[in-house]
Amino acid sequence: MTGASGMPLASAGPPAPPARDPPCPAAAAAAAPPQHPSSPAPPPAPAPRRADDGAGGDAAATFAPLLALLPVAAAVVAVPRRWCPTAGGEGDGGDGPAAAAATVVYANAAFGELLLRAGGAPPPAGAGLCAALSAGGADDAAAALAAALGPALAAGGGKLEAQCWRAGGGGAWWNEVTVSPVAGGGAAAGAALFLTLHRDVTAAREDAARGSALEAAVAHLSEGVTIADATAPDRPLIYVNEAFCRMTGYSREEALGRNCRFLQGAETDAREVARIRRAVERGQPVQATIANYRKNGERFWSHLSIAPLPGAPGAAPDAPATRLVGVQMDVTELIQRRHVEQALWEAKVRRRAAAPPRPPRAAPLRRWAPLGAAPRRRAAAPLCLPPPS
Repeated sequence: MTGASGMPLASAGPPAPPARDPPCPAAAAAAAPPQHPSSPAPPPAPAPRRADDGAGGDAAATFAPLLALLPVAAAVVAVPRRWCPTAGGEGDGGDGPAAAAATVVYANAAFGELLLRAGGAPPPAGAGLCAALSAGGADDAAAALAAALGPALAAGGGKLEAQCWRAGGGGAWWNEVTVSPVAGGGAAAGAALFLTLHRDVTAAREDAARGSALEAAVAHLSEGVTIADATAPDRPLIYVNEAFCRMTGYSREEALGRNCRFLQGAETDAREVARIRRAVERGQPVQATIANYRKNGERFWSHLSIAPLPGAPGAAPDAPATRLVGVQMDVTELIQRRHVEQALWEAKVRRRAAAPPRPPRAAPLRRWAPLGAAPRRRAAAPLCLPPPS
């Protein structure tokens, strides 16, 4: 339908909306319809990282809840990757730069208590691990610790024992360090993360040293020393020294694992053996001299002393024994000498019994003065006077 001027007339209805500017490409992309479910989703935009975020912040947030509950001293350390061949670095050849560059990212309270710091507080983040473990030592203590710890860090893990120093004059102690790598830790910061577990083994090393000295002393004794397991069936031998092997002729391999009755023979007194067994069952010390036999069948006399030992150090005296310590002394010459002396004495008694009885000896005659006779008196010695002057 047209008007008088020939222009088309608007049809009846609502007016048309006004024209708008075309949207910008960013708005068009935002208003774009969702993609088909089969099409891959675009990767999410990376979250902004704080300035203090990095390998240390991520590790502290990851390990703090777990390590705080551990009773074992633990610390997470960061080492520059250039010192770790296992992380793609050149390494340090075991000279210690890896340990010297290791910084503490997080340490639990047990680690701080191990160092005897005030209130058991762990060292602050960013402190050097070797410096924290040798705070109370000499100037070169940290370098010595780094030389010992460096190979384990450079190799990507391991276990070692190193001498450390407690802060505040706590003295030296031996630290068993277990190093384990943290997979993927610190990649963004160019550092390799390691979890280190620390255990004080000073007492264990001292006990081992004392045990070695005691074993060396026992090994050089002239008496035979044996140790039997009192808790195992038949109480087998678990230790014999060299003197026992020389005395009996049996090697250590032939004696261990057997009850010491293999030394008994035909002339061993069964009553003495029963008495020893009763004392052992009651947990009482006992001594006896019995006849034993060497490996070649030769009989010898042994003076045996057995003492039960409790299990743990400081146990009650009436605690069940876990070890039986025996000391054997070869007294064959002494017994033979006594037998010879006994035989001589018995022979002398027999000779006296077989000899004829001797006649009684007559009493000596005494001279008697006749009755009524005056007793004879000795003449007085002449008086010697000096010559007249």
